[in-house]
Amino acid sequence: MGSTRVAVVQAGSAPFDWIACVEKAERLIGEAAGTGARLALFPEAFIGGYPKGADFGPRVLWRALSLEKTK
Repeated sequence: MGSTRVAVVQAGSAPFDWIACVEKAERLIGEAAGTGARLALFPEAFIGGYPKGADFGPRVLWRALSLEKTK
């Protein structure tokens, strides 16, 4: 059984700009291939341009903490 070099990409996407995300992915794939990688793994939703760290309001335990304040 042979081996395969894999690159794990740790990069942020361009928020709300899927075209820039694709261009960045192309560049990063080229860099990975330049090191001999045959497979490049990207963060979930990298191409979608989902802004890293954005939660759009909901937070973990937000409801539970809000209920505690009303007691």
